[in-house]
Amino acid sequence: MGPVSDFAWKNRGLPAAFLLVVLFLSGCAPKAGPFNSASYGSGDCQHLWQDLEEVIHANQVADSRALRVEGFPYLRSTRYLQALARRAASPAAQGYVLEEMRRLDLAQRALELSRIPAGIFAALDRPALSEEIAACSQGFLAADNMRPHFFDQVQDGMDLDRDYSLWLRSVGLYPLTSLVVDFFAQGAMAEMVAELRSPVDQAATKNLLTFRPPGSDSATLPNLDELLGRSRRNPLLTLEITQEDLTALAHRFAPLLTIADGAEHDRFGRIVRHQGQFAVDGSDPVVYYYFSQTFIQGIPALQINYVLWFAERAKPAPWFEQGVLDGLVVRVTLNWQGQPTFVDVALQCGCYHFVLFNGDLVSGLLAEAGGFKPFVAGTMPEPQAGERLQFAIKSGWHQIGQVSTALPARNQPTYQLLPYEGLEYFVDGDEVVSLFDDQGRVSGTNRLERFFLFPMGIPKVGAMRQRGRQPITLIGRAYFDDPDLFDNAFGYRFPRPAIADLIPGEIDGQNQENGEKSMTSADKAKTGNAR
Repeated sequence: MGPVSDFAWKNRGLPAAFLLVVLFLSGCAPKAGPFNSASYGSGDCQHLWQDLEEVIHANQVADSRALRVEGFPYLRSTRYLQALARRAASPAAQGYVLEEMRRLDLAQRALELSRIPAGIFAALDRPALSEEIAACSQGFLAADNMRPHFFDQVQDGMDLDRDYSLWLRSVGLYPLTSLVVDFFAQGAMAEMVAELRSPVDQAATKNLLTFRPPGSDSATLPNLDELLGRSRRNPLLTLEITQEDLTALAHRFAPLLTIADGAEHDRFGRIVRHQGQFAVDGSDPVVYYYFSQTFIQGIPALQINYVLWFAERAKPAPWFEQGVLDGLVVRVTLNWQGQPTFVDVALQCGCYHFVLFNGDLVSGLLAEAGGFKPFVAGTMPEPQAGERLQFAIKSGWHQIGQVSTALPARNQPTYQLLPYEGLEYFVDGDEVVSLFDDQGRVSGTNRLERFFLFPMGIPKVGAMRQRGRQPITLIGRAYFDDPDLFDNAFGYRFPRPAIADLIPGEIDGQNQENGEKSMTSADKAKTGNAR
């Protein structure tokens, strides 16, 4: 503890001073992994960072959505940033990725520190601490940028395959048990898709209630092509969209939601906390949303994720899947022109994932594609003027029973749209907590299926999970947030656009160089076969 005392004394009550109090109150947890660089020496910033990690982990407030990069704990990564790193061929592109990773760590670190019990932070000068953390982070990156092979070492430290356990698969004799599980899983998915494709039973619609998003009768966002084009201003063509435009996009594509009117467990709503436990207030219909990015034909593309929470999963779901809290995510993926290209759906455990594609833009699954192939439920319906996608949700099980299009009606009840971040930064009185634990799961949502599906390698399979931590297959490995999910599995009807078509105005050489290199050989092969 000596270095912390020294740092506190040198700064006379600045940020490090609070660490002394926190560490004594919370206990000295094992230190985080060492810095992978001699350039830090024994500086105050390194000690501050290591003490911050102790405080965060001792209080179990680490946020699991993004990965701390091994050896470089001032950087964090997501699967999208990992994919960008693979495509970054120039110093400018690599610098962009590193800076995004540094900023992500600062954002996640601030989130984690906000969750530490208020009593520990009572005397903390938070602005001073934030400035100190930001300055240290910037200094770390500047120092490491001087090292040879730094970017390669960062890539080596990104192991995001955290939600499949080789140990569980070994103990569970995965090569044998997976054959049985695959047989039943394929049957369950086929049954679900058959229902999706079956005609609507008009007699069964009498007890259904349809919710519409706020302002759905007038929400428009013209010139999506132009909006996305002017948002691509960095070497790798990733999208940087203003918060105002993101909010408008979330409202523009928000779906109609139809579900049985009656049972309490079928009322989706706001996450609330009572006596330390999370629950769902079904009297306050809320849909949470967040944005992510993926690749369509090797080009960064925007995804809008709509998340529903229910109080319980109940019958007719199998007994081993039933339990408190249930969640569903519906995702709309837009191509470079802002056209809905894919819609995919999964429960919040990552279970029952399926994809619908735009038949005018996508030719279908690639016959020669290796690796994971998502379960395809066919082509998505195309909304006409004023219409929206409509999802009919099964009672109790909360799978999707029908996907269609319809016009919103003014007499339909309205749901609220709220940012997903409110689940990770949940204010409860004078506390800031997260719905998710430090493993990215919702405590108390374990299902009995974990006792006989553990050989598939997913710890606590069936539990509700945080974004970025959702495996979507029992056989093999695949994740909901894999940015290459669609490009690896689907062919497209049109060639990949030229860089000049993606960015309005003049294009600098850097964008041209990296934009072209971001298309992999697989992308080129698919483009060459486009119809």
